[in-house]
Amino acid sequence: MEKFAVLEYNNPIVMVGGGWVDWALLQQLVDKGYELIAADGAVEGLVQKGYSPSAVIGDMDSLDQSVDLPSSIERVALEEQDTTDFEKCLYSTVAPRYVGLGFLGRRLDHSLASLSVLTKYAKSKRIVLVDEVDLVFAPDGEFRCRLPVGSRFSIFPLNAIQFERSEGLVYPLNDLKLEIGGLVGTSNETNAPIVRVSPKKNSGSYAILFSKVHLWKLLQNF
Repeated sequence: MEKFAVLEYNNPIVMVGGGWVDWALLQQLVDKGYELIAADGAVEGLVQKGYSPSAVIGDMDSLDQSVDLPSSIERVALEEQDTTDFEKCLYSTVAPRYVGLGFLGRRLDHSLASLSVLTKYAKSKRIVLVDEVDLVFAPDGEFRCRLPVGSRFSIFPLNAIQFERSEGLVYPLNDLKLEIGGLVGTSNETNAPIVRVSPKKNSGSYAILFSKVHLWKLLQNF
């Protein structure tokens, strides 16, 4: 892998990819002090909307080189083709948290690639991806959050994982093993104000999905 300088930020990052973007949510995150980072060609849409991200990161194969970007936008060109632009944004930055817009939806292959990257970084970075309907994130170990009773709460195993117990779910996870191709935990629902899921130590990785309207509740706990 080529040498590059890792960009370090004290504030959390909102990353924008080439998929569907909730522009109102993006503005809310920017207003709350999130550092704005563009993945490759997504920078063009941001500039057209009046945003000036701190950096554009990627292999630059989607960026129209004739576009005159503001000089304030740092370019991090990474030519390697073994990773997606989403992953390039992750490994070339350090931040307390990442919210990704435009990395899910529109194309299933891109969404699956994003979930693969989420799996890879589940234990080293706090990442939340948001699409038109849902958000998805991968906790490192136990997760606890306050949500309205009756909220959809889906759990999806990113690899085989054994759970010890859960609280606040209609369908408990007590002593359950989840794995792709076997039992999964999608379309569950909360039945108490606080939900808790506890996998066994040194088990696999898992993703949690629920409505993006609860993003701010999640960010208080993740």
